[in-house]
Amino acid sequence: MLKRMGSAIAQPSLYHKLFAVYSNPDLVDVAHALREVSHPSIELLEVAEGCPAWLLKSGALRFLKNTRQRDDLLATVELLFKACPASSYQRLSESLRACASDHDVSRAMKQWFRQAVFPKPDINLGEAFLHVGDAVTLDRLGLEFRNCSATYRLEVLAGVAMFLRCRTPCGEYVTHLRRADIGGVWEYAGTHSTGNAPTPLSARQFAKDHVRNAGVIVARGDRELPTLWQPVERICYPDSGALDEWFFDQT
Repeated sequence: MLKRMGSAIAQPSLYHKLFAVYSNPDLVDVAHALREVSHPSIELLEVAEGCPAWLLKSGALRFLKNTRQRDDLLATVELLFKACPASSYQRLSESLRACASDHDVSRAMKQWFRQAVFPKPDINLGEAFLHVGDAVTLDRLGLEFRNCSATYRLEVLAGVAMFLRCRTPCGEYVTHLRRADIGGVWEYAGTHSTGNAPTPLSARQFAKDHVRNAGVIVARGDRELPTLWQPVERICYPDSGALDEWFFDQT
């Protein structure tokens, strides 16, 4: 280690810490991991002492900036095991080592979560709605409908968002649900066309009626025209019902 450090002179506390590591047989995995480090620091040694053996052997030690990032990575791995049945410590180690070139552990984790399985829905919306059950399918949905649904991957994994294919009499759309801040019930967050184009009023109403019957909260908000104006919308814009889209976000 001293040879790798070259002519750099560190604080005495670092040499004391290094001696404590190399003289402790219980920290042999830490000592082996330090072979890939040329400029150790107190922070790095503190990170290393809290790493399990599999993580030390992955070569990721030199990419971890502090103990918080280490703890976040370990917590992420535990959640990953629940979301990705195909994952294992060995395969994770290989993924982390493969990301050594860019010194970025996040890339390996993102790749794994693209294979995640989503929580099963706890509501029954009927045959008109097909639940998007995994990250691969969500990515395909985003590509097919040319929207940002795939960016909600973590929210869906965490159980606070849900996406469904909505099969209406006038076509197929994407329906988005989210957890309410209070009570944890599902809220309706919109039904979307390809490329976020205007969604026909009939399709939106179909989705709202069905999710409402399943116990989903459908808030009126600003995005639905008052009853007085809805006949105007149906007459003037029978295909898209787009009058409210001139003024409000499309749902």
